[in-house]
Amino acid sequence: MDGRVNLDFKIADALDDSELQEVYKLYLEIVAKHDMGFELLPIGFFKNIPINMPGQTKYFLWRIDGKLVMFLFGLVSKDMFIDYYVGLDYSVTHKYHLYFIKFRETLNWCIKNGIKQYEMGITGYEPKRRLGFDFVPLYIYVKLRNRALRPIFNFICQFLKFENFDPSLKKGKLQRAI
Repeated sequence: MDGRVNLDFKIADALDDSELQEVYKLYLEIVAKHDMGFELLPIGFFKNIPINMPGQTKYFLWRIDGKLVMFLFGLVSKDMFIDYYVGLDYSVTHKYHLYFIKFRETLNWCIKNGIKQYEMGITGYEPKRRLGFDFVPLYIYVKLRNRALRPIFNFICQFLKFENFDPSLKKGKLQRAI
């Protein structure tokens, strides 16, 4: 066996009830797997967003032998596509390089539909680095609730700047990326 598989691909503006259940199951797997602490969206989000934003939502669905193995939820606005949520069946993801297939198929769709800008989510940096994506700094603002500890926290935060940990984002390069 050469490792090839038939991957069925479908794009939809909204999901039927069975697709919704499959998508949500893969979404929950992603949330459980990652340590980042994603917010847990209710299943109603995936059902209602196409109703609330008609014509702006896209679901990309990939199946192997009828089983959903990957989905992408994205938003379209004029000539921009934002890749928001992805779900992967980790039992086959690496074997079939699904993340890179997702990128290829999504990019092909963007080209065919005149989309000039493609934003690819905020996590999973290593695959994006390999694909040559430009990184835009993401700033997280927090406020310590304990007023007595705030001065200490603020002092420590001076040294926790993103560019202190990623040499590619030193002063000159960070300014160029913004």
